[in-house]
Amino acid sequence: MGIDTYSMLLNKRRAWGISIGLHLSVFVIALLSMAVQWFLHRQKEPPHVFELVSAPAFSTPTPTPTPQQTQQEQPTPTPEEPLLQQQMPDLKPVEPIQLPPEEVPEPVVTQIKPKTVQQKPKVQPKPEPPKPKVISFNDFAQKNPIKTPTQTQTKPKTRQVDIPKIDSQDIVRSLQSSLADTASIQQMNSMSSDQQAELQRYYAIIKQAIDVHFKAPNGLSSRLITKVRFHVDGNGRLSGASIVSSSGNSIFDQAAMDTFKRISRVSPPPGNRSFSFVINFTME
Repeated sequence: MGIDTYSMLLNKRRAWGISIGLHLSVFVIALLSMAVQWFLHRQKEPPHVFELVSAPAFSTPTPTPTPQQTQQEQPTPTPEEPLLQQQMPDLKPVEPIQLPPEEVPEPVVTQIKPKTVQQKPKVQPKPEPPKPKVISFNDFAQKNPIKTPTQTQTKPKTRQVDIPKIDSQDIVRSLQSSLADTASIQQMNSMSSDQQAELQRYYAIIKQAIDVHFKAPNGLSSRLITKVRFHVDGNGRLSGASIVSSSGNSIFDQAAMDTFKRISRVSPPPGNRSFSFVINFTME
């Protein structure tokens, strides 16, 4: 027997079992429904009431009257009496049934705890600062008089200042070494000693301005000196810069010459006169 035939037999048996189960369930449901209807119909039928009546009295047979006797003897009609009289049974009084008193449960009293309310502390108002007393100016002036300071006359102390003596010869020698040509030297010689001192201070100012604008190149360790000549006209313009004595290093000499490109004008010389000066650029 193959697997297919075996599975077909199993399916047929299952189908038969399912159909038989369905028929049985329908039959059982029908029986149950009929039993329920019969039970409900029986409860709905009214109860049968039976009445007790007395049996009729037996009488002896009377001969049949002839037609003549019937005409002569006609009985007087009597009132009809009920055939059956209902006899009511004696009913005894029914004693009332005493039911036990119902137990009423005692009410349960639940105690509700009162909520504790935390009272907030009262905020005390800040005390107001005392109001300042208003007084008049005269009262204030009387209470606080103005004290006039006593002036003490002090005699100024005379101090002797030692005025250094200026050697005019030193100034002349210094200017001669700073001036570049004979015309400037002759013009300096014609000036008074005060004017010569002023010209010396002017040269110091020019030298300081040139030192500020001079930018020494880096990487030069040897000691170098470059002497440069330049001219200052009456308005303080610088011009005619040239190297009088080279340092032997072209980079250092060019740095000295570039200084006059960055500074082209200074304050006018004393008396608005023009001079030619020389200046030394050093590299230590």
